[in-house]
Amino acid sequence: IPVSEIRLNPATLTLDEGASEVLVATVLPDNATDKSLKWSSDNETVAKVVPSNDGVSAQVQAVSAGDAVITVTSADGLVSATCMVTVQLAQGLMEIHLDQTAPMYDVLGRPANKHYRGVVIQRGQGYLLR
Repeated sequence: IPVSEIRLNPATLTLDEGASEVLVATVLPDNATDKSLKWSSDNETVAKVVPSNDGVSAQVQAVSAGDAVITVTSADGLVSATCMVTVQLAQGLMEIHLDQTAPMYDVLGRPANKHYRGVVIQRGQGYLLR
């Protein structure tokens, strides 16, 4: 008996960077001969998918801000379902991209010879520097 439908719960996800969520697939009909599933992400730089041992669920790991589509497909490749994943910066963080050609200054306003990376806290607001 072939798989006729796969339902994915939830069908959409919004996650902060570094967060994760579990997706659960329901294979129909209940008496399908082969209920094994294949999981994939169309953009692993945004969201990775790690199938559970039983293959019925998978953990979605938010890697970086952007959009990705997680697809679960029947073993025969004929039936699939998708989950749209949006990954956003963690709340309270703002992404700042440093211009590597611009001069850098230390906290006293003196020219600095090194590029600084890390998390800077300013007025209670977190900034993520990359």
